[in-house]
Amino acid sequence: MKSLAGLAVFLCVSSVPGSALAEPYTIAANGDLFFNSAFTTQGIFSCGALTPCSGAGTNTVTFGSGTSQVTITFTGVSTTVAVGSTNTPVTLGTFSVAGPSGGLFPESVNVNVGIVGFRLSMTQSSPVESTDSLFQTFGPGGGEELRLLTGGSFLAFPAGPNPPGFAYTALVYTLDPFPFAIRGLGTTDLQASAGAIPEPGSLLLVGSALALATRGWARRRRWQVAVESGVGEIRN
Repeated sequence: MKSLAGLAVFLCVSSVPGSALAEPYTIAANGDLFFNSAFTTQGIFSCGALTPCSGAGTNTVTFGSGTSQVTITFTGVSTTVAVGSTNTPVTLGTFSVAGPSGGLFPESVNVNVGIVGFRLSMTQSSPVESTDSLFQTFGPGGGEELRLLTGGSFLAFPAGPNPPGFAYTALVYTLDPFPFAIRGLGTTDLQASAGAIPEPGSLLLVGSALALATRGWARRRRWQVAVESGVGEIRN
């Protein structure tokens, strides 16, 4: 039971005298628990085997040259979000596309093969230090948007110690919408729904968004084996 009247915030103090980390969690006036998740994100692109590009290994990749050049840049975030038992919308970064007016993404010779790969890495510093990542491919190109072909749908981190009466084990960030497309000549925010999850056995009961994440987990493991070194054809 949540017998926590009058208790609002627990502090997490570092081992260095006189210094303190962000509070790992907060208890609202109504008794709900929120984890203060502090994190940073970054994204790295890789070029598709069938579509030449430049900038692989950085956060900016460029297709073509001259007046037909199209560039995609990912800008990560550094923020703190209160994550509780209900889904909270959060932005994990932004894709920016620059190119000529009416410009199109190059087209892969195989519709099942992405023209670019993207690895999103997220590092959580509070409530527990942890890092997770997912890999995705986008294609096949040939239009004014670049749709997601394959890849993971969520990132998960340990929740850390809970106050008495609570039993959350993980903080999960599920991409929403999923799948999604990168719009041409503009910006596309990479959005997610964040939620605190109880013991693993209850994962499927949390809601449709996190149920999707469970399916994405199994797919993600297979894709990581197949495409860890680059972009290639993925068969489920």
